Amino acid sequence: MVKNKKFQETQNLLENYNMMNTVRFPTRITPCIEYLIDIIIIYKDNPILSKAVIDLGFSDHLTQIVGINSGRKK
Repeated sequence: MVKNKKFQETQNLLENYNMMNTVRFPTRITPCIEYLIDIIIIYKDNPILSKAVIDLGFSDHLTQIVGINSGRKK
C-alpha cells in the first residue's frame, strides 16, 4: 500500500479517536491496477472475529464482511 501524506493524515485521525480500518486488501481490481477504496472503520476495542472479501460478480467492487464482538447477545 502506498503511504502518502493523505493516507498518513487519515491514519492519524483514526488513531486520535481509537478507531481503525479493518480492510487491508484491494476492493476494486482492474487489469491495470488494484485499489483499496472501500473501507470499514470500527473502534479498536471491538475485537474482529472474522473478515472476508467476496466477489459477488455484480460490480467492479469486491464485498467486505467483518464480524465483530459488540458485547451484545444475539
